[in-house]
Amino acid sequence: MLPELVESYASASFIDIPKEQFSATHGVAERPVDRHSGVEHEKHMQYYAAAIAIDREVGRILDELDRLGEADNTCVAYTSDHGLNAGHHGIREKGNATRPQNFFEESIRVPCTIAWPAGKIPENRSDHSVFNHCDLFATLQNVAGAAPDAATTAAINSPGRSHLAALQGLTTQAAQKPVICKYGNARMIHAKPETCSRAPSMLLTSCT
Repeated sequence: MLPELVESYASASFIDIPKEQFSATHGVAERPVDRHSGVEHEKHMQYYAAAIAIDREVGRILDELDRLGEADNTCVAYTSDHGLNAGHHGIREKGNATRPQNFFEESIRVPCTIAWPAGKIPENRSDHSVFNHCDLFATLQNVAGAAPDAATTAAINSPGRSHLAALQGLTTQAAQKPVICKYGNARMIHAKPETCSRAPSMLLTSCT
């Protein structure tokens, strides 16, 4: 990590991070918030600097696409593999920060932003249905014109469904089946976004 990025947050208040106490309802905190505020402040600085470093590198890729004249014709998907508790619920890290492991929204919800001007994905369209990386795989197959035939689809046996048409505004997503998740000794079932505030979904948006 570049020291100057870390130091740029030395005087930050981090007011967007809640100061929450861990509840015994969730079991045992394997990675609790440090009792020393200085240690926590340093961890926040490191995390925010890491996010800025990623943004800078993504910016370099987008700048190069612009330079090559390929930005409009390139589908760019920006996402993450998991979320992070930075003091939320009185813990740090993700699902393995507690015993039993958790499915907190901060642990599992991640962004997914897709830009593809040539693919007629309009700017700032959001899809708030449940969307995961299996769906991203199917969506990118659709983008590439590489959707498999019925026999191959059956062999792959993935629950993923393409959201390309929904992002293009050509259709709305059909009602989805419940999502059942298993992570270590934790279990979760999620039926509808409007009935559960801690949905195992990605916020899918588009940009140009």
